[in-house]
Amino acid sequence: MLEAIYLGLGIALAIYYAIIMGANDAANSSSQPVGSGIMSLKSALTTFGIAATIGALVQGRMVMITVGKGVVEPIGALDALLASIAAVFWITLATWLKLPISTSHTIVSAVLGIGIAKMIIDTSSELIIRWSLIEKIILSWICSPAASIALAYLLYQFFKRLAIYMIDRGWSTSKIFSAIVIASHLWGAYSFGANDIANATGVYITVASKVLGLPSQTAMTVLAAIGGGAIALGGFWWGHRVIGVVGFRITRLDYVTAASAILSYAAVVWLFTTIPKFLIGYGMPISTTYVAVSSIVGAGIAAYGFRGISWKLFLMIFLGWTLTLPVACGLSTGIHVLTYKFLPSEYIK
Repeated sequence: MLEAIYLGLGIALAIYYAIIMGANDAANSSSQPVGSGIMSLKSALTTFGIAATIGALVQGRMVMITVGKGVVEPIGALDALLASIAAVFWITLATWLKLPISTSHTIVSAVLGIGIAKMIIDTSSELIIRWSLIEKIILSWICSPAASIALAYLLYQFFKRLAIYMIDRGWSTSKIFSAIVIASHLWGAYSFGANDIANATGVYITVASKVLGLPSQTAMTVLAAIGGGAIALGGFWWGHRVIGVVGFRITRLDYVTAASAILSYAAVVWLFTTIPKFLIGYGMPISTTYVAVSSIVGAGIAAYGFRGISWKLFLMIFLGWTLTLPVACGLSTGIHVLTYKFLPSEYIK
């Protein structure tokens, strides 16, 4: 009964988590079409919500199992609830400050905080922290933005030549590049839903399966559907705050830079979600925010040189990225230790 109550509270919190995640991360695939003037804010957010929900339902399980059953095992209902509280607090604060942080980084750090707290509370605990998987996740946080910068730079070189070729022949570059940006925006939103739905709901897979008596696959589908709808709602609620920063203030986006950045973003997120699943059995919960910002930086450098980037703003964003791991992990650890110290033992499950 107690686990069911914690699960109910946790699902309610997961819905808010998905909402605030949508508010912060709608910028990842919407900033490029909005910043370049190809799509309106309303149309970009509408298509983002639809495509992200589809991605969560079709491929979300690939990364949900990594967060929910891979990083720390086993995770109880109370543990999942407390980790979500820590993660939600940091993401809400960052979104209010208009900082595009990593929601993947946040939840993985919060789940790691569970393991650290359990080690502090009970040194004989059978809980397992999978350090080898954490190392792979951290490596993906480094490799994915580097790959995104490089790919965006190369795509700009290709698209620039393509634009010259089309202009020489009197073709409409605006229509063709608009189509590329919109198609890549949809792919990017789909890839975001596939990768990031785990951030809000992944920690509840084991608990939902146990309490509701559902197979893991069914539990993941239900959680993905709930989270996908909440992500779409969050994009409409507060998405404009971070889109205004990412889409307009890092560099100047035109048709060619926007196409380079959004296609790089979509490809990198989808590849990191999909390929590791077949190689090591887990999709990698990369930072889609790191990838999105890095792709815009790569396209901006290719188009305008290093002076074309607002490095002051980038350093502010990078500071938010750097703070995420210690803040989310520290909050989760502190909340767990205090809860287990002061909550009566009959309420701990």
